[in-house]
Amino acid sequence: MFSLSVDTTSESYATGQSFGALLVTAGAMALVWRLTAAWRRAESTEASGVSGASRAGRRRNVVLGVLALIAAGGFAKAITVYDPEPRAAETGRRTVDDGTPAWAAEDRPAPPRTVAAPAKVGDYRLMEVADPEPAKSGKRWFYGKDRGGVADVVLYANTVGWDPGLAEEKRRKSITQEFRDFFAGAKALQPSAFEPGPLGGRLSCAHLDRHGTEPALCAWSDATTFGAVLVREPTSLTAAADTARAFRAAAVRP
Repeated sequence: MFSLSVDTTSESYATGQSFGALLVTAGAMALVWRLTAAWRRAESTEASGVSGASRAGRRRNVVLGVLALIAAGGFAKAITVYDPEPRAAETGRRTVDDGTPAWAAEDRPAPPRTVAAPAKVGDYRLMEVADPEPAKSGKRWFYGKDRGGVADVVLYANTVGWDPGLAEEKRRKSITQEFRDFFAGAKALQPSAFEPGPLGGRLSCAHLDRHGTEPALCAWSDATTFGAVLVREPTSLTAAADTARAFRAAAVRP
């Protein structure tokens, strides 16, 4: 699977963003303090009857007030930018009363789901053909509307039960990063998010520009599975998402 160099949804990236905001804040405060040094050192003025020390004290308090505002803004920024996305392995499936995933509330890994190729999904029937390019991990199945015809839909699925590499990837990556890597590798055009259905997780779809046609590619991900559905017929993304949900519902077993 094609991988980007930086996971912008990770905890380390969010920590770096927060630390960067604090560094900018510290730099701004140091600059203000340095630039106001001469202004803070007020000289005595006989005409006003106000001592230089008193004036300097008031000016120093003004600058300190400005610095306090800058610090407050910087800390607020550091807090708001720290928003890492949960890792894919932490994605909830069912919840208890307070909204916590039942398996997470018990401090244990999500129970793995299983995948089996359905014989029929809507008008599409499973084709008894060998995979011409077997995937390095996971499995692919081909479906067509006509027996012996060309495959109209390709279903790909992988689970942590089959592939320890997928389990490790889901512990490291968020679903956003999984999708970013997957669709970038497929050279998809602007993926869009869709309702994943009762199985939860996330679902996104995108068109592929292939020699003037626009087949649609959808991908789903949850705590223990990753799958994709390629609809080779020209179709809308909404229709492709419906097809992907139907195939996922038929193939994935809780």
